[in-house]
Amino acid sequence: GFALQNSPSAVSGSKAGAGKFQFSGGTARGLSIEGYAAKVWEGAGANPSELRPTRINGIEAGIGQSRVSTRNGTVDATLAVYRWGPDSYYHLLTVAPQGGGQVFEPLINSVRRLPAGEAIRSRRVAVVRVRPGDTIASLSARMAYDDDRQARFLTLNGLTAASRLAAGTRIKLIVLG
Repeated sequence: GFALQNSPSAVSGSKAGAGKFQFSGGTARGLSIEGYAAKVWEGAGANPSELRPTRINGIEAGIGQSRVSTRNGTVDATLAVYRWGPDSYYHLLTVAPQGGGQVFEPLINSVRRLPAGEAIRSRRVAVVRVRPGDTIASLSARMAYDDDRQARFLTLNGLTAASRLAAGTRIKLIVLG
């Protein structure tokens, strides 16, 4: 029931009456998990709270909670920090109406490392020039999909199977990012 927003730097979600969250991360050379948490709290405009050390799905983590007064009333803020590498962290900052923070516990406990087979590889649009000898079939084969490559290529470029490609024409391909 949460509305999600995805950006290059964070995934955010909100639901009326339940609260909101933001999942983000970064590098923090030389900072402990507690030091990283203090920087996140500071960026959120809240006083740092004591971080309770824990492990979540085998990942070193820490969880802190703070009650914050806002112009809309008192809210409970929870910060979960996950050590991803020696100098890299992810964090999940949640804000819920006072006493409602438990709605985020399943989310906090869901963070885990994905096995290589489950990881999603990013894709991007590449604009390339058609070279002599290129065909719809040869260019479609370069699409970063396992199925329907030609149909995807044709749709992306507004072409039909009968279209002819002229050398030097720009076309779009979806490639691994």
